[in-house]
Amino acid sequence: MKAARTKAAKLRAKRGRPKKEGVREPNGRLSRSGVDHSVAHVDPVEARARRLGIPASQAMDQKAGSFIGYLNLIGAQDGLSEAQYEGAQQYLQLRQRVSRALQSSAAVYDPDAPAGDGTDSEAYERWCKDVLAEDKTVRNQIQEAQNYSRDNLWAALQYVVIDGMEMHHMIGATRVLCNVFARHFKTVRENRHAA
Repeated sequence: MKAARTKAAKLRAKRGRPKKEGVREPNGRLSRSGVDHSVAHVDPVEARARRLGIPASQAMDQKAGSFIGYLNLIGAQDGLSEAQYEGAQQYLQLRQRVSRALQSSAAVYDPDAPAGDGTDSEAYERWCKDVLAEDKTVRNQIQEAQNYSRDNLWAALQYVVIDGMEMHHMIGATRVLCNVFARHFKTVRENRHAA
């Protein structure tokens, strides 16, 4: 004689096929190997640290999110110095200003942007000319450095600095390129303070 079931147990017994017991995969299927896959949910910081080969304390730094930042984190001996990293960041900001000056659809429009808001047409036109002139100056300096370098600085600019791709064979070219940026933006800062 069977024991009397509760009403809830009776309802549960009527609802479809019984669930098989065992270890499950992250997608919910029963694991055929019997291996517990719950360890696959590792902390993203630990995963980044393991992938880049840096300590977890450095992997929490925001710089570790880009290849240029990673090169800065590993130090000037194997990667980039602080001045080279800052030069690359300044170039990326210049690139955003150029996109805004050209009214590109890919530009990030910041409402707090200095002089680039387009409200005063003369000031905006002057700002656009200044930004495009600075971009032309930087490009001329890159070409001048390219004339004396065996590495392809334009490829390093596109792939490593702009796209942020991990191109370890271009670290030398990236260093030369970031030296150009560091020199240019350092002299621009010095000239602004002198005025």
